[in-house]
Amino acid sequence: MKTTERAVCVAVAAVFLGGCHETLTQLEPQLIAPATHPALVFSRSLPELGDIVRGADQPADFAGGPVVSPESLLSRWDASWDRGAGEGRALREAIYRAVASGAAELDQAATRSMMDAVRQAVVEVGVRVRVLPPHLAGPLDDARGFMDEAKRARDAGDTPGWALAGLRAADALRETTPRRVALRLLAAAEEAMAGDAATVASPGTEEAGGDDPAGGGDDAGRLTRADELIRWTRAAIASGDYERAIQRGYYACRLLGAVPE
Repeated sequence: MKTTERAVCVAVAAVFLGGCHETLTQLEPQLIAPATHPALVFSRSLPELGDIVRGADQPADFAGGPVVSPESLLSRWDASWDRGAGEGRALREAIYRAVASGAAELDQAATRSMMDAVRQAVVEVGVRVRVLPPHLAGPLDDARGFMDEAKRARDAGDTPGWALAGLRAADALRETTPRRVALRLLAAAEEAMAGDAATVASPGTEEAGGDDPAGGGDDAGRLTRADELIRWTRAAIASGDYERAIQRGYYACRLLGAVPE
């Protein structure tokens, strides 16, 4: 690591961590599964909705539906990370709107801490990782854009807008983490598996041409191998072994010709 880069990283740690005693190694984001479909591991946990929300006196409307409590919003936000990418984002957008409409009170001191944590995460990636694949670079760009939006909201005195833009930035970064990357690979493989299985089962369907990433074999054998990889991916996610889940999910996608979101 160049001297100037190490100095920047140390400075970032000093500013954002204050009295904490993490080592420099612990402050560096890491790429896991770099040979397949990498994910980012940050030095600190990314902020969550529950970190900045305090209970409101009255529940508010949730996306035009029944009134909900702050606790319900937090539960739905947590659950959104177990959904598919599109469904999860749609659910969080509704939650953002509900919070903005007054479903929960936002803690300003906690929001400032959240902003510090997100800024550190963005700086860490910029210092330590020079080139990112699209599935990581896109969310990082989104996070930077939301942080710019948060600054504009703060300067305009829009506290809810400031807090929600910071949360959106943290949520964008969360999409780059190992569990989310593994879940997207699993979803892509499962979708491709269902389509391929239906095609093979259809009578009179012509066999598709093209290269087999696993080195050849008939469709039934290919699907059997892909199904095994998918089951192993699910098991690795369930056990928290996200690096192994990413590797298995990646090879299942390769085998099936799937492109993860």
